[in-house]
Amino acid sequence: GAEIVGLSEMGGEAAVRDLQMRLKRKGVQLPHKVLVMRNGEDRGLALLSKYPIVDNRSVTDMPVSGETKRKKMMLRGILDATVKTPDGRLFRLMGIHLKSRLSRDGSAEDTRRREAYALRDYLNEAIASQDGMPLLLYGDFNDGPADSALQVIQGPAKTEYRLNRLKPRDSRGETWTIYYEDGDTYHSFDHLFLNNTLKKRLGRKPPMGILDSPLSRQASDHRGIWVELR
Repeated sequence: GAEIVGLSEMGGEAAVRDLQMRLKRKGVQLPHKVLVMRNGEDRGLALLSKYPIVDNRSVTDMPVSGETKRKKMMLRGILDATVKTPDGRLFRLMGIHLKSRLSRDGSAEDTRRREAYALRDYLNEAIASQDGMPLLLYGDFNDGPADSALQVIQGPAKTEYRLNRLKPRDSRGETWTIYYEDGDTYHSFDHLFLNNTLKKRLGRKPPMGILDSPLSRQASDHRGIWVELR
């Protein structure tokens, strides 16, 4: 029943078209799409929508500050699309996939933090220029709520630039989105953030959740998260 779907690790245009056709055969019409994929990468960010995408400001090559003179880029960029519903409402949707937790030299955490600062700068500009448009940031952040990257992304409290993290739960009331068999640990690495405008519109307890059906476990090692927009 989803009308807008954000996805990480999509394998290019052919994979997106294949998914759209599979969904269409099941009666799910999501004809509008955005794909963000950097040159040389085999996985990208995608957004599928039942409704028209009226603006696409996605950034493939997003600079990240580093200690070297060579300019670094966010590995997967930033998906940034605005969807318009039939009644005229606009929703600005941003998808992100920060650096994985795996690295040979132990630099993954620092890389995610640098990506978080780059994303925060982008968010500041977006929020300042949109005059209160509802904004939702979603994705695989590879960090939990208490980690520094998420603190940076949320921004300063009690300001217009603050993002508010939702806390969806599954059918058992649990909040984890990924389980690592190696180490036997559960983590919340996938998140939904709202700007103040969208938070006020959705209210204190919007319908939201974590997909925990047997089929969802076949689909991904991450559990999908959702919220009902209004």
